[in-house]
Amino acid sequence: MATPCVVTANFEDSTGAALQGNSFLRFRLRNFAGNVPLVTGTAIVVETQLDVFPNGSGLISTNLWGNDSISPTGTFWTCEFWNNGRITSQQNYLITGASFNLNSAPPINPPPAASGPCGGLPSGGLTGQVLTKNSNTSCDASWQAVSAPFGGPRPSLGNWHGITMSPHTTVITNNNAYGTNPTTGGGTVTAIRPTATEPAYLIFPTAANVGGGDIAYLQDNGGMNDGVNKGSITLGILAITEYRVIVPILANARAYVGFGDQHNSENAMRTDSIGSTGGLNFCGFRYSTSAGDTTWKCVTANAVSQTIVDSGVTVSATVGAVLAIKFNGTNVLFFINGVQVASIATTVPTTSTKMGNICFCDNINQANSIQIAVAYSYWCTTV
Repeated sequence: MATPCVVTANFEDSTGAALQGNSFLRFRLRNFAGNVPLVTGTAIVVETQLDVFPNGSGLISTNLWGNDSISPTGTFWTCEFWNNGRITSQQNYLITGASFNLNSAPPINPPPAASGPCGGLPSGGLTGQVLTKNSNTSCDASWQAVSAPFGGPRPSLGNWHGITMSPHTTVITNNNAYGTNPTTGGGTVTAIRPTATEPAYLIFPTAANVGGGDIAYLQDNGGMNDGVNKGSITLGILAITEYRVIVPILANARAYVGFGDQHNSENAMRTDSIGSTGGLNFCGFRYSTSAGDTTWKCVTANAVSQTIVDSGVTVSATVGAVLAIKFNGTNVLFFINGVQVASIATTVPTTSTKMGNICFCDNINQANSIQIAVAYSYWCTTV
């Protein structure tokens, strides 16, 4: 069972003489925000103000419920020092433990924030998350990732560009785009027709070869293999990029979806270490069975090294994933199906690095054909 704390102090005047008579110490319980303060299972703290007078030697000694015993959490005591009918000073203290000596105890400054009826903010949370109500009941808020405005082309954004797949085989429709540069190593581009739950996709296949024709990709013509110092976007002007893709064949496969700078040769993306081995600046998503991936990995690379964070979202061979990227000036933010899954601040390309969008796949040097299916690739700039 909880027991009160013994609080002590010594009252003296400026000459060192003990104070008594007209002096006293006033305790005021604070920061319970309209709740009924109580010692759980023991008592209700009905009187939240207490005046204590010194004895003949100026000693203050009293029992007082410590803030570590009082509910709600976050309470503290204001100690007011009175003499001759006036308050001379005051300070806030977090009184805890079995004993508490005001002569030496450090005050709290500033006092803790009010906890409110639900006991304060939920613990945990990640950078960039917001507090979200989950139902109509009380005390149910939790930290949630910020949703991005996903779901297809949005010309109303103004500085919008994109590539939308036509359901007609090998036909690509450009919506205010810079152009497209589809490449297949393994034959004809084919279509996936729209369904009740999925849009139309174009499938870009690799050849079933080792070391030749074993990649396929769709990129914008300002993009990754169009030469040095060319590109469609930089992080400095990026508002959002968004792609809807499927990796129809998951075995012996590698896929990258995102944006990066020119790669000089196809070999630069045929690696799990796109920054250190490939020498690329890149922000995007990776799936690679050679790296043991079963989920989308979030990747940033600065042409020297890379940072890889697991999204926790399993790659599907049948259901499209909406992959999106934003930049907040420091961190690259990754979203899958409207939910933030990662935030990376390391090995990020500079804000002036010119990059282009690409949806890429290869067969990790195995003799089988791999595919990347793309429904759309959109990007929006801030200028």
